Amino acid sequence: MRLMTNAVAVMLSAAAIVGAGIGCSSGAAAAPVGMSIDTCVVYSARDPGRRFDCTAGARRLCNGKAMCELPIGEAVSDGQDIDPLSDKKVKVRLTCATRTFVEGPHDQDDHAAMILVCPG
Repeated sequence: MRLMTNAVAVMLSAAAIVGAGIGCSSGAAAAPVGMSIDTCVVYSARDPGRRFDCTAGARRLCNGKAMCELPIGEAVSDGQDIDPLSDKKVKVRLTCATRTFVEGPHDQDDHAAMILVCPG
């Protein structure tokens, strides 16, 4: 049940962004804005000092895209379980044109993804 809750939460946050009008334009269509991943980090909920920098992988997958689905399972931390005694969180900071956005933290989950969207 927890896995489904996490996946639904991530999808709902993406729907809220689109529903709020972010990424939608009125009048002439604007060219899509490609994102730039500033940081991606996986950290222990029990000990936030235990971290894994997932920036390089997130950049490889998402940089330059207007929308990106970033899987947030153990693959985002190269298969490493950085703290077997705790849940892990994933947080991403990205820039779209001149605006910076933070997505997360979300629970690290092999059955979930963050939907990252840049406004157009």
